[in-house]
Order: sequence, then structure tokens, then C-alpha cells
Amino acid sequence: MIRERRFLSAELSRLGFAAAPSQANFLLVDAGGRAEALRTALLKDGILVRDGTAVGFPGHLRITIGTRETNARLLRTLERATG
Repeated sequence: MIRERRFLSAELSRLGFAAAPSQANFLLVDAGGRAEALRTALLKDGILVRDGTAVGFPGHLRITIGTRETNARLLRTLERATG
């Protein structure tokens, strides 16, 4: 999980997303005004992420750290949605 958290955080940064430092099994990612559209795109691809508004962070997505395969799928979907 630690290795995947580092990988996912670095790849999200490469895509232009900022993730708060984390020691947990999730990342809180600043998606700004795109949060809802990205959450919808991920959901359409079968990837469920939490809306940060539910935990007091509007404009953020709470993304659970997954396996490399799952994380890569999430990143591909985000690339398509922001590309």
C-alpha cells in the first residue's frame, strides 16, 4: 500500500492534480471545479471515489489506494477525462 500510495500520488501530480500528504489508505486530491465531472467519469468506468464535500473538502476527491492495476485504470480514466 505504501508503494502504491507513492506511485499514485506521483502520477496524479504528473497529471496536474495536487494530493495532500497522506499516511492513510487514501489520497485527498484537489480537483477544483472539475471534481464532480471527474467523479462522474470515474463512476462511468466503474471506479467509485468519494466526493470530498462529504468530509469537508469541496472540490476534492477521496481516492482509496488500490492495486497497481486498479490505480493504472483510475489514471487512464482521469487522463481521458482531462485530456
